[in-house]
Amino acid sequence: MTRQRLLDAAVVVGVVLIGVGLVIDLVTIADGNLARIQLLPIDLQFDGDGEQRGRPKLASAELAERIVADVAAKSKQLGAQIRYDRRSNRGEVVLEA
Repeated sequence: MTRQRLLDAAVVVGVVLIGVGLVIDLVTIADGNLARIQLLPIDLQFDGDGEQRGRPKLASAELAERIVADVAAKSKQLGAQIRYDRRSNRGEVVLEA
């Protein structure tokens, strides 16, 4: 696969540590254009016991909403708008058309 073809359709994953958890961002590129940025909230279980402490897991809806709200507040300073979707338990960056 050529580099250009890879850029035509790809999902790029990144990780950002934020407050009580972290966000895994899934960036989708289609036809060489940014198509979607989803934020997957992760609970690091800092309040967990023993070997559970620090072990990542998908955040509960309540914690996910707090994590995404924290990311949204910090991102607003950069002009980005992020919304939380309770049904999918993910955040999404609102892209201009």
